[in-house]
Amino acid sequence: MNILRHFLMAAFVCAALTISARSAPSTTNLAGSWQGTLNVGSQKLRVGLNLSEPKPGGFAATLDLPDNGAKGLPVEHVSLADRILSFDVNIGAPSQFEGVVSRDLTEILGSLQQGGNFLPLALMRMDGKSEASAAKPAILSSPHRKFELKPCAVAGVTKDALCGQYEVYEDRAKKAGRKINLNIMVLPALVDKPAPDPIFYLQGGPGGAATSVAPSWIMTQMHRTRDVVLVDQRGTGNSNPLPCNFRGDPNDMRGYFVEGATPEGARLCRSGLEKNADLRLYTTTIAMADLDDVRVALGYERINVYGGSYGSTAALSYLNFYPQHVRTVTISGVAPPDNQLPLSFAKGVEHALNRLFDDCAADEKCRQAFPDLRKDWDAVVANVTKGPVTFDALNPITHQKQQVTMTREGFAELIRLVLYVPNVMSALPLMIHQMSQNDHTQFAYYAYQVQRGIDAGIARGMQLSVLCAEDIPFLKESDIEPAMGGTFYGGNRARLYLKLCQEWPRGDMPPKFRAPIKSNVPVLMLSGELDPVTPPDVAAPLLRWLPNGRQIVMHNTTHNAYPCSEKLAREFIEKGTAKDLDTSCVEAIKRLPFITSLPPLAIPR
Repeated sequence: MNILRHFLMAAFVCAALTISARSAPSTTNLAGSWQGTLNVGSQKLRVGLNLSEPKPGGFAATLDLPDNGAKGLPVEHVSLADRILSFDVNIGAPSQFEGVVSRDLTEILGSLQQGGNFLPLALMRMDGKSEASAAKPAILSSPHRKFELKPCAVAGVTKDALCGQYEVYEDRAKKAGRKINLNIMVLPALVDKPAPDPIFYLQGGPGGAATSVAPSWIMTQMHRTRDVVLVDQRGTGNSNPLPCNFRGDPNDMRGYFVEGATPEGARLCRSGLEKNADLRLYTTTIAMADLDDVRVALGYERINVYGGSYGSTAALSYLNFYPQHVRTVTISGVAPPDNQLPLSFAKGVEHALNRLFDDCAADEKCRQAFPDLRKDWDAVVANVTKGPVTFDALNPITHQKQQVTMTREGFAELIRLVLYVPNVMSALPLMIHQMSQNDHTQFAYYAYQVQRGIDAGIARGMQLSVLCAEDIPFLKESDIEPAMGGTFYGGNRARLYLKLCQEWPRGDMPPKFRAPIKSNVPVLMLSGELDPVTPPDVAAPLLRWLPNGRQIVMHNTTHNAYPCSEKLAREFIEKGTAKDLDTSCVEAIKRLPFITSLPPLAIPR
């Protein structure tokens, strides 16, 4: 999530620079003028890319930012390979672009990376030229495909993406009654002769839609040599979604600083959803049976399964039940099926916070700005523990002032989520110090955006169907205090889940779901050293039964995706083995620099 786009260096509105361009090989004719829009916070900056071929097989390029009066900025390291265009440009700070060139050569869709930010940038060809004879994606000519795929025409997703629906019974055991249309997107391999085994990417949550990841920067390289298949799991996205609105109007900040879910809210949501769904039938094992049906219907014999967070639970479940069809498994933010969520949250949050305090103390700039950060933190926690804190805040959506009341439970959940997001976390010492002085404006402004963004992507009804069948039945009140007591996060969320699941139908789970997963299939586990919810020690026991498994602990990383983790995942999938991976990028991962000051927010009177 790129919440703090306006944390980009102010020099983004730049002057011309003097960097010499260097040509790189070209395999298609992209020469000409391309235009697009770069979203930087609330600003929309027009971008012009001018590609020319001064000599056979080589590109030269310049970049224009007409809204900032910048024209002819030198571009270097221009490269085109397997329909991926990449280049470097300095627009006040070093930036890298990477994007997919459409088969008809009319669109380049990708992201501009600057620091820890990935800013979507779509460039359109302005001269009207196109490549009408471009090769069609291989999957369209597959004789084994059993359902129709059409161009998706989804904003932010390559125009070559293909979409379709596949119908399954809601009650797979009875094979009768209500049917569900599974929403499916295929990102065809960029090469004309793809590897036969695609990547099936599984989204987290639980409750996230796999197709929502299609516009993400992580997909640019992922479908370079093989198809990527995104299936909205039943109950998510456009596959008979099961939403629950526990927070009211998403543009109203007030619902995001308290615990939104309540037993009463769960009962009300259940009542509405049961008109169109049997809530017992949206569990992981049933969804993985759906996934295998889609595999067959698309004509794939074996697949590479990739999942993060809850997606790792789903990926491991698919391996457990369909091992003969799995070539590799890649999992990050690993949540094993037998893990007792949310018990790991408390110590994970505690560890991430302690590292934040230690790293600030070890950083000269942060230490000088906040010499008593732990004391500041203790004051903030003590204040909100005494009772709800009320303050004025700037709503970043409406740009109006709102009076917000924050409870202890709401604060704990916001801190957990902020610890996911490196860009926001880099300003957390500053926000803690401000809150210790009863100034909550910056924290409220950014934490609300984090919570709102995550909440918008989660079908909470589907989430409860999973948790209340797979996790909470195995959670006892007596487990909570030993695992979560004595920490800032505490056990309130675990106790809340116990109450919510008393109001939710419980699906049946086969005993095999929580049994040890024993497999010779290559498995790569990527664990964030600072992950507040699925820390590395949660994943490590899996290796006992996975002789071809490997865990890599990613230094200074959270629950998010990082360029290094995605590079390792791609290399692993290409090789088909976790041995001899080049892990040098792991040691190079650093915390984003701490932000010790921010301009004040202008709150209307």
